[in-house]
Amino acid sequence: MSVAVRGVSAQGDPARPRADRDPHHERLVIVTTVLATLVAVAGPLLIGGLGRLASVDDEALSPPAQRVLAEVPGAFETEGLVVVPANTDAALAWVEEMPYERIDGAVVDLGTHGLADYGYLPLRDSAPGWLMSITPGDSVFSDAGPLAFACTRFPSAEDCTGTLLMEHEGELYIFRAGLALADLTEQPRGFRALDLSGPAQLVLGTTPPETAWVELRLAGDAGQRVTASLSDPGVVDGATLWWATVSSPIEEVTFLDAGGRAIGTAGAPY
Repeated sequence: MSVAVRGVSAQGDPARPRADRDPHHERLVIVTTVLATLVAVAGPLLIGGLGRLASVDDEALSPPAQRVLAEVPGAFETEGLVVVPANTDAALAWVEEMPYERIDGAVVDLGTHGLADYGYLPLRDSAPGWLMSITPGDSVFSDAGPLAFACTRFPSAEDCTGTLLMEHEGELYIFRAGLALADLTEQPRGFRALDLSGPAQLVLGTTPPETAWVELRLAGDAGQRVTASLSDPGVVDGATLWWATVSSPIEEVTFLDAGGRAIGTAGAPY
């Protein structure tokens, strides 16, 4: 994947105090990138071990989840969820490939893994029947691997549309599609994600003109603020993408110019 990311530390007023940023988030972005590299090298055994560090009593899991944990290679548990890495899941049928020639602009690496209810990623007809019968209530998920964002053009479509992509054996596949870039400025989106600390939420949107950085206010009495990552200006079909991986709900998104002045806000991602 090509990467078009603008480092948050290089944005805005050079005199802006670093205390306004969330150092935990900055470390998390770095650690998540390292995790993605380690997973690619070491495979599901590594992340399986990490999941077990935060495991709960297996008796709290549904019988189908316990069976996945016991019988599916690479499956692991984290914070009460059972996760199966998609790249090693023999039951998955990899469909909806996205050829590079149908991508307008850059592919932006989001630095986190996607999570989907097991069965959202299509299963082969030959998959065991008990796997096909897993429901969202069983809290079994597919780890889609590292996610990226691009504007993709579907056959016969005049315009491209925002798409979350996952990679498998060097090819790109659709994870979520139909994200209108213009709508993402006023109404960001949130998606299940997986980082080193466990289940999280990936939030993303696009910026209005003159945005130098994007600040997220998290829910809670403390009102903690997190600085989002930004793509290079206009690399996604003319739009600039912002994104962050968080463990708490977001109450408000604020866009700031290079002088630190608020130039607009967006609501909580849905």
